[in-house]
Amino acid sequence: MKKEDYQHILGQLLNFFKKDIDTSKFGSKKDIYLIFVFFDVVKQDIEDFLCFMTLDNFMKIADKSGNKDILKFESFLKPEKKDKYSKFLINKKALSRDLFNIISKR
Repeated sequence: MKKEDYQHILGQLLNFFKKDIDTSKFGSKKDIYLIFVFFDVVKQDIEDFLCFMTLDNFMKIADKSGNKDILKFESFLKPEKKDKYSKFLINKKALSRDLFNIISKR
């Protein structure tokens, strides 16, 4: 197993989401949204809360890595565990409504 695999497994055990995002893949598109979710393989469902944010917001607050295009997302994805992504947490039941609102404004 690679080091990243162990980090991923440990993160799941601690309910801590950690992912490096290569922002160069997105280009200069303005209306890109990111969704970070935990998937529970036992329940076969996503956890109750997810992080839903614009790429622009993510690029403003994400931690940097050695590569300028790679940004780090690290969060518990729990409303009771406050971090810089907490204000972007939504209940999974609200996702369809929020997506509909975004599409309706176009």
